[in-house]
Amino acid sequence: AGLRVAPDEALPLLERALAEGERGELRAAYEALADLPGAEADALVRAQLERLAADLVPAEVALDLVRAAEAHDDPGVRAALDAHRAARAVDAALAPWLDGLFGGDPERGRRLFHEKPETLCVRCHPVGPTEATYVGPNLQDLPRRATRLQMLESIVDPNRRTTPGYGQWRFLLDDERLVFGRVLEETPERVRVQDADGGVADLDPATIVERTRSTSSMPENLTDFLTRREMRDLLAYLAGL
Repeated sequence: AGLRVAPDEALPLLERALAEGERGELRAAYEALADLPGAEADALVRAQLERLAADLVPAEVALDLVRAAEAHDDPGVRAALDAHRAARAVDAALAPWLDGLFGGDPERGRRLFHEKPETLCVRCHPVGPTEATYVGPNLQDLPRRATRLQMLESIVDPNRRTTPGYGQWRFLLDDERLVFGRVLEETPERVRVQDADGGVADLDPATIVERTRSTSSMPENLTDFLTRREMRDLLAYLAGL
């Protein structure tokens, strides 16, 4: 929550917190700074953005600083924000989310993973031992296999890379039907395919006219349903599996 003091009293407190505070205090200071008007507050934001550009702001609070800066209309703040974003323009898909790679709340991320209807990742991804067959890979011990940046890539741009064994295929059959899914088993007698809903079909190889790689079964629009802070929390949960 913001500081409930007059602006002229808040600034010295914020300056002290930004100079000496731990990460929790820095986050609270940035949240308060977002609501603080005036040239002195603008100057304080600009100074913090300069520190961010020099890698002197903890990664865990980078998003909080950027959000605070976005609340200020000062031309200098805007220019510093533009420079910050320009450095990420090489990857436009990931750029909006990079400030939230660290610093999230794992418990809030767990609820996003297991309970939020628009994401509900657990429908396709188990996170522990199971006998069931899922469309997506088991995410148990995910941090041993992927960095946070790679986790972000898989959410933002799922077709950028695919976990071995979970690539999707498109089958055109001789009766003109199309079947999409990942191959669970392939023998001379059958090709067993699982679709995105978990259904399994056994195809006769003799009926397959054409076989091509398809897109990932991972939805490509998950970011439509996640704020930057929610993404930060989800990454924190995945990084702790």
